Amino acid sequence: MALIFCNFSFSQKSDIENWFIYVGNQKINDNWNWHHEVQYRNFDFIGDTNQLLLSPGIGHNLTEDNYNLLLGYRFIQM
Repeated sequence: MALIFCNFSFSQKSDIENWFIYVGNQKINDNWNWHHEVQYRNFDFIGDTNQLLLSPGIGHNLTEDNYNLLLGYRFIQM
């Protein structure tokens, strides 16, 4: 599953800001899954990076109904 959100904001100075998001969850086997997420926020349309978030994680499935525990890490660059 991928989700991308783009926000174009216009003001009197014609400043453009973007926020790109990718979120994924990949099944490894019946008990384990891999979570990954990237968020990229910038100013002046892929010019000045305001924030970069990288979030990998590993999950253990508790039930077949998709209840799981996730252990993850978040890297934030500002």
